[in-house]
Order: sequence, then structure tokens, then C-alpha cells
Amino acid sequence: MTTIAYDGVILSGDGRITNESAIITDTAVKVYNISRLGATYAEDRLIAVGVAGTLAHFDTTVAMIVSGDYKDDQDVSSIIVGVKWVYELEPESDRWCRYTKSTQLAVGSGAPYALSAMRLGKTAKEAVKHAMTCDCYSGGKITTLRCSG
Repeated sequence: MTTIAYDGVILSGDGRITNESAIITDTAVKVYNISRLGATYAEDRLIAVGVAGTLAHFDTTVAMIVSGDYKDDQDVSSIIVGVKWVYELEPESDRWCRYTKSTQLAVGSGAPYALSAMRLGKTAKEAVKHAMTCDCYSGGKITTLRCSG
């Protein structure tokens, strides 16, 4: 799957794509800057999104988030950072869970490792790096975005 982590300022994600137990690539981008696309949710301008789950649904999920027409049939988890809030979208759900902007969040197969690392003082990037040492489905290049309004 993957590891996406948000530490209240930075959104980071690993680059590994797998098919069953085979590593397909370690250079995929799973964290996207959407600040210039004019996306909003509940009067909050959206800045960035990190997507974990089925590769085939990544682009569709980001496009639906940007358009505001999100459907609940995507097999992905997402962290969406807005100017006012941070949101979490669970697989096969159209429910956006809203948290304060400073909330630490992680999704994907490496989420438990990343979340514990952030609670011990690590940044999102450091947390993803730590998760990559514990989770065989997370690895490769780390993409990082600073999420300021």
C-alpha cells in the first residue's frame, strides 16, 4: 500500500508501488499540490492531497477531490490539507473527517509506524522514512510538501 503522513505543517508520502509482493517502482508520486486548482470543501480552500491505496484510483481520486464531485467507490485513503482544516477520507466512503490543522495524521499500510514516530517528535518526512523500515509496502523516494495557506 503506502505511507502518507501529515505533521500539522508538512505532508509526506513514500514512492513505492507494489503488485502483491512484487515492487513495481519506488519513484511514484502520491502527494499532490492542488493549491492552484481552486479546489474547495465546506468553504475551505484545499492545498494538498496525499493518496494511499490502489494505484489505478490515484488520478481519479485527486480529480474528484478537486472537482468537488467525490464518489464513494474508490479504494483509497487520503489526507487532504486545507487552509483552515485537515481532512481524512477512508476507502469506499464519501465522509470527510475534519480535524484541526495541527492534527497529526497518517494513512496507508505504514500509518501506525508513521503516527507513532510523529508522536515521538519526528516530522512527517522522518515518520515516513521510519515507516519504510517497518512496512514492506512502503519505500523509495519520499515526496514532501509544506502546507501553508
